[in-house]
Amino acid sequence: WFHLPPETLAAGCFIQGLGGSYGAFLMSTSAYIADVNARDAAEQGEEQALARSHRFSIVEAMLTLGIIVGPAGGGFLLEYSSFSVYFLLISGLCLALIGFVTTIPESVSPATSAAAPRFP
Repeated sequence: WFHLPPETLAAGCFIQGLGGSYGAFLMSTSAYIADVNARDAAEQGEEQALARSHRFSIVEAMLTLGIIVGPAGGGFLLEYSSFSVYFLLISGLCLALIGFVTTIPESVSPATSAAAPRFP
């Protein structure tokens, strides 16, 4: 990895940036939690304010846990296995992500979406 030319590293950073990385993930999960919680609050009442805080806390805890466990787990895998294990793991995670994204229900109803203000 240390012998890669700077152009290759810049191209990798560019491709990672197209996906939005951490910022896009955090914004999309926050928006989804807010939408789901707003729908639940309309149905169930005021106790959903605590549920919203609880949902955000779970997301933040999982993100922090990933930051802590990810490098340690990667080092452990590299120490006791080969790069092929990484590629198999990443392939499985990509398939899981595709499955999750295609099966998660829409959080905004068509009526709410139609009533939302449109910006030119």
